[in-house]
Amino acid sequence: MKKFIKRIVFKIFPKIKFKRSGERQVASEISDIRIDHVGRYKFASNYIKPNTVILDIACGVGYGSNLIASKVSDARVVGVDIDKDAIAYAEKHYAHENVEFIIDDAHKPNLPENDFDYVISFETLEHLPNPDSFIASINRVIKKDGLFIFSSPNQKTLPFEKEKISVSSKTLHRKRGQRKA
Repeated sequence: MKKFIKRIVFKIFPKIKFKRSGERQVASEISDIRIDHVGRYKFASNYIKPNTVILDIACGVGYGSNLIASKVSDARVVGVDIDKDAIAYAEKHYAHENVEFIIDDAHKPNLPENDFDYVISFETLEHLPNPDSFIASINRVIKKDGLFIFSSPNQKTLPFEKEKISVSSKTLHRKRGQRKA
């Protein structure tokens, strides 16, 4: 049934990219999203106080923005993604009275300075051509006492690419130009 639903989703939103590696999760209900993806947002919600403003940058199809808004009372969530089809999907399936979805670039989002109490971004950094500009943009939009909650995959703990788990640390160090131990 899930495969059938995914085929329908991708016919409606053909530009949404879903990789078998689990990169983009697309489902019209949170219960159909992979548990580890949902778990990151549940984890973050434990640290977010009520009546705050949250930026979910690279929000994908919006299930996480919805989850945060549903779990944290009176939180205002801004979900940002560069993919207009993902944002259209988010608006259709994960609309919430306290969530606003915006199409924008994570490197230089058109957002006000020092506006967000929290910035959330899961599994984003490793995809960006210029992670430094992304971090600089987070620093610009988050309040001085704000909290940035993010994750990036650890190939040793949760490998998605077989060739990466077979590389020894000594080989990795040699590839980086370090001398053999």
